[in-house]
Amino acid sequence: MDPSVKRRPAEDPARRQEAERHVSAAKDLLSGKTTEDKIERCGDLLTRALGLDPCAPGGKALLVATVALRATNHRYRLTSGPPDPYRVFGLIPTVPTARDPAVIESYYRQASDVLNRCHPSHPCYPAFTEAARLVADAWAFLSDPDRKASLDSAYEALVAALPTAAPVPTAPCISEEMPKRPIGQKAAKKAALAAKRQSKRPRSDDDDGNSKESAIDLDKLDKFQEERNANRIKVLELQQKLSSEKLETTKLAHLTAQETKEGKKLILEAKKVEKESKMMDVYNNLVLQDTSSMSDEEKAERVVAMKCLRKAFFPETI
Repeated sequence: MDPSVKRRPAEDPARRQEAERHVSAAKDLLSGKTTEDKIERCGDLLTRALGLDPCAPGGKALLVATVALRATNHRYRLTSGPPDPYRVFGLIPTVPTARDPAVIESYYRQASDVLNRCHPSHPCYPAFTEAARLVADAWAFLSDPDRKASLDSAYEALVAALPTAAPVPTAPCISEEMPKRPIGQKAAKKAALAAKRQSKRPRSDDDDGNSKESAIDLDKLDKFQEERNANRIKVLELQQKLSSEKLETTKLAHLTAQETKEGKKLILEAKKVEKESKMMDVYNNLVLQDTSSMSDEEKAERVVAMKCLRKAFFPETI
C-alpha cells in the first residue's frame, strides 16, 4: 500500500458493510496458526475489502502484516534462505523505482508504525509481532549499502537476461557472490563468426595498438544493450499496469454480482408483501361477512379459515 496516496472512505453503506465483513474474515484467519494458504486467502480478502472501502477499519494494518508474512513463502525467498526484503514491504524489485532508498524508507516507516501499535490483547498480536520482526530484518538488509547493492545488481542482471515478453519471476536465484552468466550458444556462434571476419580484415590500429573498429563495435553494442534494457523495463511496467487493470475489472464484476443479488432479494420481498396484502383482504372479508344465513358447517369453516389467517399474521398471539 503506497503511503503517499490519500484515500477516502466509501460513501455507500453497503460497500462499507461488505468491506467490514471481509476484514473480519481476514482477522479470523490471522488470529490462529498461520499457514501459506491462510495468508494467501487473507491477502485476497483484504484486497477486496480495501477495494470496496479504502478506509475499512483495521484493513490497512492487517494488509501490512499479511504482505510481510507472505514474503516467507518459498516463492519469495532468496537462495541464501531469508525472505526477499523488497517483498516484505510489498515492493516489486524488478521495477527500478521500487529500489529507490527514499521509497523503501517511506514503506518501512509506514509498516513499522502500523505493526508496532498493535496491543497485546489483539487476537492477531502474534502475527503482527512476526510481521514486525520481518520488517525490521528487511530494513536492516536494505539499509546496508553493500548488501543492497549486491541484491540490486542481481535484479538488474535478471531483468537484462529476460526475453521481452517473459513474465517477471518472483525472486532471482542469487548468492552472496554472483557468478558471471555463461554465454549462450547463439551468442557464442556470433562471437566466433565476428572474430573470424575480423581476422580476415586488415587491422587499423591506433598508436597504442588498439583496433578502432573494435572500439566502434563496442560502442554500438553498449548503445544497443541500453536501448534493449530500456524497452524491457517499459514492458515490465506495462505488465504491472495491466495487472492493476485486471484487478479493477474483477472488483467491478464482484460489485455487479452483489447488485444483482440485492435486486433479486427486493423482488422476493415485493412478492411477499403482495401475498400478505391479498391474505389480509380475504381476512377482512371473512370478518365482515354476514353469518346469519350460514349453516353450522359454513360457520365452522369460516372460523377455521380465520384462525389460519390470524396464525399467519400474528403467530406470537395465537
